[in-house]
Amino acid sequence: MVQTGKPSPEGYLLGREQLGVTEPLHQVVVFEDAAAGVRAGKAAGAAVIGVLETHSREALEASGADYIVKGLHEVRIRQGENGKMTLELQSDAF
Repeated sequence: MVQTGKPSPEGYLLGREQLGVTEPLHQVVVFEDAAAGVRAGKAAGAAVIGVLETHSREALEASGADYIVKGLHEVRIRQGENGKMTLELQSDAF
């Protein structure tokens, strides 16, 4: 459905549009294991959590990941007030 793949933000921007979260006040989180995906998520205005799977910590950091976790097992999602979700990262996450 997109013309240009990552690191273009086109796929993430389309996803935001389809989910109805296009306003600047909408907070979007992207989980990525690739440097190109981190760059795409950042360009789409999302907070990016890098997952150490296919790329090194250094590559994810250099690409602009906001946080880095060893795996998704380090991420907890909790139901917050007013239907908002809260992400909790294990304490040693970057």
